Amino acid sequence: TLKGYLIKILSIISSLFAKNIIVKSEEMIFHLPKILSSKINVIPNGIDTKFFYPMPMHDAKSHIGFDHKKKYIMFFFSEGQVVKNPDMATEVFRMVKNNYPDAVFFIATGLNYEDLVYYYNASHVLIHTSFHEGSNNSIKEALSCNLPIVSVNVGDAGERLRNVNNCFVLDSYDPIEFASKVEELLYLDERSNGHKFIKEISIENTAKKVAKVYEEIHNG
Repeated sequence: TLKGYLIKILSIISSLFAKNIIVKSEEMIFHLPKILSSKINVIPNGIDTKFFYPMPMHDAKSHIGFDHKKKYIMFFFSEGQVVKNPDMATEVFRMVKNNYPDAVFFIATGLNYEDLVYYYNASHVLIHTSFHEGSNNSIKEALSCNLPIVSVNVGDAGERLRNVNNCFVLDSYDPIEFASKVEELLYLDERSNGHKFIKEISIENTAKKVAKVYEEIHNG
């Protein structure tokens, strides 16, 4: 959008005068002038890793009323968020539904924060089709709950999912390729090991990194 383009230009101009810079992912570095590389720090958003944790799927489904016989494909989208690429997500689900008639497309919107941990644990796959992101919280929260993920290579998805089992990061926006990976995960019906990799993205760890940046600026 025009607004998004103007914000990007203003951010680049502002960065030229900044003492230090924090970006949320490695990808964001390439959107800034190379002369700034020495003062850029990559610090993703932190999440509450004590609040988001793995639990038995049966218990999670019972808590929120999900059908135990259905396979839930989770997608975060609120009305007007074109950047989330809902058209592609809908097309992917349409393809998956042909081979998995018991699949349910669960659009996560307007949920109580306290219930999110149950929805992550009750779902079978999280899909992420955004055109651009910084450091997407839903991916990290899903990781902390061991929810399998299929994502396009946007924001820090590649960094977060690099060594995680039963997660895929795709370089294309091809719905056929994307749907095949979702179907592969539904067939396997196994959780990821994402909770093993969440220490780096805990609120405590990211807060320490941000504090360190300010301390370095203060100390000259």
